[in-house]
Amino acid sequence: MTYSESFAMIPHIRKRDFGGEDGFLIENYGGKLFAAVADGVGGWKSKYGYSAAKFTHKFLDEMRSLILRGVTDPDTLIEESLENVFVPGACTLVLAIIEKDTGEGIIYQIGDCNFMQITNDDTIIKGSTNQQMKGANTPYMVSKKHQTLISKIDDPSVYNINFEPGNKLILGSDGLWDNIFVDEMAAILIENNISDVTRDILMETIEDVVYTNPNQSTPWSESRKFQGKQSNDGPKVDDTTFVVIQRS
Repeated sequence: MTYSESFAMIPHIRKRDFGGEDGFLIENYGGKLFAAVADGVGGWKSKYGYSAAKFTHKFLDEMRSLILRGVTDPDTLIEESLENVFVPGACTLVLAIIEKDTGEGIIYQIGDCNFMQITNDDTIIKGSTNQQMKGANTPYMVSKKHQTLISKIDDPSVYNINFEPGNKLILGSDGLWDNIFVDEMAAILIENNISDVTRDILMETIEDVVYTNPNQSTPWSESRKFQGKQSNDGPKVDDTTFVVIQRS
């Protein structure tokens, strides 16, 4: 039984000079697979004058170091990683930890990063962001406060999964979920059994929806219409980062 992992980072077109504010982590250590996507909260730049990118990348670097020191508990990983970050900022997070032999896993979700698992009978298991929002466009987050550097971790949603051979899993920042409908994303995962191929097709889809043909209906534009806001069809231009995991 083998696992394959592929990733993509597509920065917002105005953030490509510094790589955007998202980040990701993939580590195989101690018989476990660790994968995470973090989305730096962009509002910090307009509010405080600096990007959340340094915070997000440092937070994931610290988490990687803890994993390689044998830390496996998700609460400890998040709390100690945050304590070791000494720059202000905030991010949302989705973290998966899977026992490679058994496929038993846990997913921690804080904010509007999300996950979707496809089982062998093509059942879709997807996280919900409804309980992870403080208000419109204000997600739960992990943060170091401006000036004080006080740590704050909003309550996570926790999911237990059974990742069997033949299953597929995707973790992604909101740039993914806002611009590709779930059914379309699931079809891409179902039809392709090589993680690199799945990753490449999703990248092409994001580029098409966001930049090449930006007049298409998207989950983002449909949600705004549902909320009664004036909105034309089109994307939410944003950083988009995701990790695709397949077990065979």
